[in-house]
Amino acid sequence: MITEQHPIIFNTPRRLIEVSSWITHVPFAFFLISILKPKVVVELGVFSGQSYCAFCQAVKTLKLDTRCYGIDTWKGDTQLGPYGEDVFEELRNYNQREYADFSRLLRMTFDDAQFHFEDGSIDLLHIDGFHTYEGAKNDFEHWLPKMSPRGVILFHDTFIKDLDFGVWKLWEEVSAKYPGFEFVHGYGLGVAAVGKEVGGDFLEFLREAKTNRFTSKLFAALGQLAFMEARVNSMNGICARLNDDYVNLKDDYDNYKAIIASSPEWRFGSKAYRIIKTVAPDGSFRRKTMGHLAGISSAAVKKLNGASPAPEKSQMPASEIPSVYDEDTLRSIEAMPLPALNNGKRKCAIFVMVKNEDVFLPIWLKYYSRYIDGNDIYVFDHRTIDGSVVRCRKEYAFKTIPLNYPLSFDHLWFKFVADTVQKKLLLHYEYVIFTDIDEIILPDIKKYKGLGEYIQKLDSDYVRCIGYDLIHLPHRGEPSFKANQTVLSQRKFWYHTHWYNKTLISRRPLDWEIGFHEVRDLNVVVDRDLMLIHLHKLDFDMCWRTCFERARLKWPHEDVINNRGWQNRITDIDRFRDYYEGWPDGFQIDEIPEHLRQSNIF
Repeated sequence: MITEQHPIIFNTPRRLIEVSSWITHVPFAFFLISILKPKVVVELGVFSGQSYCAFCQAVKTLKLDTRCYGIDTWKGDTQLGPYGEDVFEELRNYNQREYADFSRLLRMTFDDAQFHFEDGSIDLLHIDGFHTYEGAKNDFEHWLPKMSPRGVILFHDTFIKDLDFGVWKLWEEVSAKYPGFEFVHGYGLGVAAVGKEVGGDFLEFLREAKTNRFTSKLFAALGQLAFMEARVNSMNGICARLNDDYVNLKDDYDNYKAIIASSPEWRFGSKAYRIIKTVAPDGSFRRKTMGHLAGISSAAVKKLNGASPAPEKSQMPASEIPSVYDEDTLRSIEAMPLPALNNGKRKCAIFVMVKNEDVFLPIWLKYYSRYIDGNDIYVFDHRTIDGSVVRCRKEYAFKTIPLNYPLSFDHLWFKFVADTVQKKLLLHYEYVIFTDIDEIILPDIKKYKGLGEYIQKLDSDYVRCIGYDLIHLPHRGEPSFKANQTVLSQRKFWYHTHWYNKTLISRRPLDWEIGFHEVRDLNVVVDRDLMLIHLHKLDFDMCWRTCFERARLKWPHEDVINNRGWQNRITDIDRFRDYYEGWPDGFQIDEIPEHLRQSNIF
């Protein structure tokens, strides 16, 4: 019905803003305008206009008698942050050019804008302003009387359950009272039919969407297509600009090359180089002479360009000032308690970053506390609210360092923290271990008494583990995980994966790639006596719940567009099952050796 009666959903969006989290809902916006045919559309919180222009495009395409109003101060807020006047200017010009005959942008607060609309006059309202529970609820309650008997309200960011976002909580209240449906992609979009005379075809759509997963999959797929189209457009623009830069630089290069080649300094240098190559083919003399020639050539270029001498180091421009959040992170790292160096470096430290790890933190601490003193265990707590850190502190000794960052997942920030902490710890320790909270580094129990002995005997700058993913297979009779029992007593299967052949033990600073699976400019041979056992798939149901909840967190745009952490943003059970049972390239499931399982070492 959707595809046949509302073909507009397949239209190409004219306005595609890659950085917009709303972009994946554009096809649904087309559908809404097509099925509702609203007389008045109002959007609270417009910003760059991705959603608003989608509504306007559908109105224009369908040639409807509809009035559209976009309301915003265009000054930013504490969640979005401030932005320049250019955002409003660009949107205003676009709106004037494309939709001036039926669309108005009202630059004012939501409260002030209410007086421009009569009660019962709005057919479609999109609430996308301040995303706290209080802010969203205030918008909903104040604008609800403005809705017509055919009224439908959209709530964006219903799927974010993080930071101070509270739309999810409001949506739970609204969806319990009115017919509705929630899309979980694109940070979540709640659709509620608040009017008493909403069309039966739309109510039927809502009922169908709740019972038939085809609806959500269809719009998610179409939305992803729009997102990819925006990325392609963006990359095409970047390529065009780079090509222009290349042409200009090539012209400059050819001109400078011709000038230098004709200069007496260059001719002298070339002649001297040929003499030196014959007289001194090897050794430091040649290198020093060539360095002198480079100086002559550099002087020639500067002379021709009228360039001033290179500034002294004290004159060099200051480095880029980090963000306020990076500054806060650095302060936390600087304040971390470290051992005194009176007696030299301690042998080994280990650190980890956590956020609400009620299952894995006790497992991690129980294992590593056997081999590493509590004074050398550093837990960086990123705004945990489930009480897991406090509970573990009653049973295990470790140092807690609080971190506060606005995004729950940010791979660039994560790497920044790991790199900085490792370098700092290496000033006080011979070796430093860094792991994720679901990673157990285990030496061969037939050759070593434990991780402590392995570290004592280690005499390499770096060591790379051989990776295994432990996996729960309910269809083979394995029960759900029980926290009061050891992991190995409950699980029989794993598979080898090169993805977890990580380099995590070092006595030199490492430059990890994002994700910590590889190290830049370092090729370390895997030590097959040292396993890294990844516990992410410890329990199928738990893994699915964790994935679903993490998808509800606020992810940085940089991670989303580069597909970082995609496995933590899956909201479709079928896709999750495909990931769980076959990612990355399919795998050979083997039984864990019996002697290892019986050891109950973790």
